[in-house]
Amino acid sequence: MRSKRWRPAAPISPRAFRGSPVDRAARTGGYLTVRERIILVRLAAGGSNRDIAEALAISPATVETHRKNIKKKLGIATTAGLTRYVMENGLSSLDPATGLPITG
Repeated sequence: MRSKRWRPAAPISPRAFRGSPVDRAARTGGYLTVRERIILVRLAAGGSNRDIAEALAISPATVETHRKNIKKKLGIATTAGLTRYVMENGLSSLDPATGLPITG
């Protein structure tokens, strides 16, 4: 007979934290990779998949995959919603080339 092993608890869904301070912290880019932040800022600046792909030397399909992942992670359905998210969370001050804050 197998002995019972300890198993960690199931992860808590991010939806359980919607509207909480934990959610706000996550929405400021904590879950986004550097590449996703770069693409998010470029999308908010009006860049198309093709423009972003050329600038980053990746395929437009890769940009679209990043866009889908960003929307899923942030729970936002539209590109306009992504732009609004960038403006409301101060991400428009990120350098579109690096995804890092612009220092003055």
